[in-house]
Amino acid sequence: MADIGLTKIRFKHFKAFDESVEVDLAPITVIAGVNSGGKSTIIQSLLLARQTLITPYRQSVENALEYDGELVRFGSFLEMIFGNPAASDAGMWLEFTVHTIAVPPNNLLKSTPKYWAVIKGDERVSMRVDVAIQFIYDDSEKVVAPHEVVLSAYYQPDGHDYPDIILRLRPNKNSANFLLTLNNQPLTISEDEIDFDRFIPVWKWIDVSGNEEYVALYYTFRTLFEPALALLRTELTEHLFYIGPLRSAPQRSYLRRNIVGLDVGATGEYAVQQLHEHWSDTVTFVAVPNDRKELHPEQLTPLMMPLSEAVSAALRLMGMYQQLRIEKLGESYEASLSLLSDPQKSVFITEVGFGVSQILPIIALGLLSPINSILIFEQPEIHLHPRAQAGLAEFVLCLARTGRLILVETHSDHLINRLRRRAAEDETDTLGAMVNILFVTPPTADGEGAKIERGRINQYGDIENWPPGFLADAAQDARAIMLAGSNKRLREQHREQAG
Repeated sequence: MADIGLTKIRFKHFKAFDESVEVDLAPITVIAGVNSGGKSTIIQSLLLARQTLITPYRQSVENALEYDGELVRFGSFLEMIFGNPAASDAGMWLEFTVHTIAVPPNNLLKSTPKYWAVIKGDERVSMRVDVAIQFIYDDSEKVVAPHEVVLSAYYQPDGHDYPDIILRLRPNKNSANFLLTLNNQPLTISEDEIDFDRFIPVWKWIDVSGNEEYVALYYTFRTLFEPALALLRTELTEHLFYIGPLRSAPQRSYLRRNIVGLDVGATGEYAVQQLHEHWSDTVTFVAVPNDRKELHPEQLTPLMMPLSEAVSAALRLMGMYQQLRIEKLGESYEASLSLLSDPQKSVFITEVGFGVSQILPIIALGLLSPINSILIFEQPEIHLHPRAQAGLAEFVLCLARTGRLILVETHSDHLINRLRRRAAEDETDTLGAMVNILFVTPPTADGEGAKIERGRINQYGDIENWPPGFLADAAQDARAIMLAGSNKRLREQHREQAG
């Protein structure tokens, strides 16, 4: 049975991408490519949906997409559309796949026997549900609106590629109704019965004493699609966490803030406070040996431990063997690291460079997040030494072993190569299957959109489907250094012999 939760995203006509793009959410998804090539589009498809659903309503008519906020900021809807089309032609698709469990009730089985003949009335069914939304700009209302929502249910999610139930929902511009089709059977529903909460359809009520088609539609939505939509909302609003590439500079003291939940801030500005307030809490991580050479991927199993212990383990992975200390002084917090030469003494993190302050938000969010979380780290390697970048890969691997999903946008070949090394060292040959590498090629000069090439790490640590130029610079530099050094030595020998 497939895992429960958000498992796949798709988008079309969004930012750098023209054609439809599909991204499977593996335990570790690595996004790589050149600057300004479209990598951030993948992350922003999730952040855009999250930002929309967590933004409170401020007026009676609201955008179906909240595109100008803290997580994602665009000046207009048209800026998000590939090719900057005219307003009348503008439109984009977002699609999400969730896996859930459904128990079709007897009245649904009776009303749609063609589709549910193989299922007993009390049988729990593993469901895959695709939620696809087309967004357009409604010039009459001056808002972004859902033009069409397509809900597709697969009750044998791994058995075939065509849905068992399809529900299409489209607002009727000429009346206060919605046009629906249930498996190509047209129906009309009043806006008093169904409406949108941003881009999520919500069924408000129905007269269940109506005709058989409406009863089938009602129970199909309430039993199959409503739980999936609720799960999608939960995944995007409660289980999705993000750390951006521009993290806060280290400070001598951090003022106390009113924080909701486990938020560390998009720039990590709340990380020190969150670490102090949860220092004694129990979190899920893995046992990390004192010597990183003793780290074996197949032995990484989830364990419950105090946050303080998990933080020390995470720092060891980065090659940092000092102890982190956080003190609360009045309404502020001070973070320091112990001295290796004298562990009883410590110095403020402002005195040890940028690296520690940049990695603390990553560690805090990773460890404090629930094990069913989706974690997005954008360029987490910034200001880190190459050895620490490799250790960051191992931290990500440890998080993934606990059941968290991680998306990493990175320019670090050290991070990717460490994942390759650990896959080669893995005696169970399971690590490679946990990693999905997406290499993004930028849009072309002739107007073709960005593309995604998918790579996979095999059991030998090789990247299959390795695109040309991917991680080539380091290898080319190494060969060039060896060749230049060899040629220089030969020239020196010839000069000595000639003299």
